[in-house]
Amino acid sequence: MGRKKTLALTILIMAGATTVIGFLPTYASVGMLAPLLLAIVRCVQGFSAGGEYAGACAYLMEHAPKHQRARYGSFLPVSTFLSFASAAVVASGLDAVLSPEAMSHWGWRIPFIAAAPIGLVGLYLRTRLGETPSFAAVEHDYELAHAPLRETLKTQAGAIVRLGAFVSVTALSFYTAIAGACMLALGAVLSGVVTAALLSEIFPTRTRYTASAITYNLAYTIFGGTAPLVATWLIESTGNSISPAYYLIAVSLLALVGGMSLPETSRISLDDHAHEGATERVAAGGLQDAPQNSL
Repeated sequence: MGRKKTLALTILIMAGATTVIGFLPTYASVGMLAPLLLAIVRCVQGFSAGGEYAGACAYLMEHAPKHQRARYGSFLPVSTFLSFASAAVVASGLDAVLSPEAMSHWGWRIPFIAAAPIGLVGLYLRTRLGETPSFAAVEHDYELAHAPLRETLKTQAGAIVRLGAFVSVTALSFYTAIAGACMLALGAVLSGVVTAALLSEIFPTRTRYTASAITYNLAYTIFGGTAPLVATWLIESTGNSISPAYYLIAVSLLALVGGMSLPETSRISLDDHAHEGATERVAAGGLQDAPQNSL
């Protein structure tokens, strides 16, 4: 489909699912159907978010100058955290303006319903975007798979595991908000700002979107999605309130091993014709062996 169409689809699904939450019936009116519907819509949100970040990384990296990809990629986590802060401000503002009764009855719906106009603006902006040069170069290569999942897993499994190990530490630290969040912030942000570049640089164009989405979402599902459950289980099992910190240390060591095993790719071209040979040379002997047309 390409980066442009997929990004337009993800924001449409995300905005639609978020808006639906604002109109869901309550438990008092429909009973257990209410939490069931909420869980389903949240899964739809997660599905769209899963394609969103990987697609945004690929789109931004394939437009970025070769020597500024990490700098451009850092705007992704920045915009993500700004949106969290904006959401907190909106929720706090409503809580300050409305009475507790009004907030619990209908006020909580306002931020969700507001996703509809915001999503339409985002959809308009994305439909005005052009396709990336890297994807446009292979778009009419009919030998490529339309949904290269099998090819991706066959050719990129090793890179997915190594990069997934690196991403796991940001996934776990992101969802572990025990009082040390401020101390975790520096390391998590330093890892997060290079994740966007790595997700795009490690994989060739024809499998970049699929492979980066699998890598990012598996890491966040396995380590981020289970973080509260594992933290609670560790505390209850050991009786030690700081036991989740040891879990984070262990995953950080895993991330270190995974990250250090990845090849240096900061100066490699993202175009397919130069990417694969360059990454193989870099993995074997460093950038000095990479072909000149990829520098």
